[in-house]
Amino acid sequence: MFNGNIVIQLFTIYMQESDDAPCLDDRIWGWLIVKYRSIYVVCFIHSKGGNINNREECEMKRSIQLLMVLLLTLFLAACGNQDNTNNASNGNDNTGEEDQVQGDATTDTDDDNNANDGADDAADNNQSSTNQDMIDQMNELDYAEIEIEIDYGKDNEYEAEIEQDNGEIEAELEDEVKDKIDIEGKEAFDNIYPNVKNLTIDQDTSKEDVIDQTLQAFDLDADYQEFEIEITFHDGTELEFEDEN
Repeated sequence: MFNGNIVIQLFTIYMQESDDAPCLDDRIWGWLIVKYRSIYVVCFIHSKGGNINNREECEMKRSIQLLMVLLLTLFLAACGNQDNTNNASNGNDNTGEEDQVQGDATTDTDDDNNANDGADDAADNNQSSTNQDMIDQMNELDYAEIEIEIDYGKDNEYEAEIEQDNGEIEAELEDEVKDKIDIEGKEAFDNIYPNVKNLTIDQDTSKEDVIDQTLQAFDLDADYQEFEIEITFHDGTELEFEDEN
């Protein structure tokens, strides 16, 4: 039995009635079973001594026949091994193509990841630059933080806030009185900052003056129900006022 798609089984029986029997009675017979891929071929081999009485000639003929059977067996086995080699080569070629496709896919994924990382870095840099711009603008004022809450009744409030948290500027604006907006971040800062810039409040400013300046700077009416303001200066000093009508 051989490896590969060819499987060969050879059964040979040598028969001789007696040592003194003539070559005529000698027999060599057997079966050669060949499997090539999914096809089985059965060959019956029969050799007869014939009318040869010379034993040396008979033995030679018998040896030649056995040799022919052996050569045929080796030839078929060689064909099977060659076929296996071709299949292995094709398999290696397919594997190479699959590796190439996988390599291309990996390269595309890496490119996408690099592009995403680049976009994230650009966004972080832009956010950092925006935050620094807001810090620089607040440094131009006397105030580090400011929070304003003015209540004109149910669902009618104005709240504006700019504060700093660990070097980050945070701004929020909820306006239910005039513009009906609820925003935060840079958009809220840009809306609040120009109004805060118009204030001239310091640590010695009176409560009445603080209220009047705030209402005027933010263009709000004086008929509020509750008024609250809290200002933190750059030196850490805080100014806080509350009022009710």
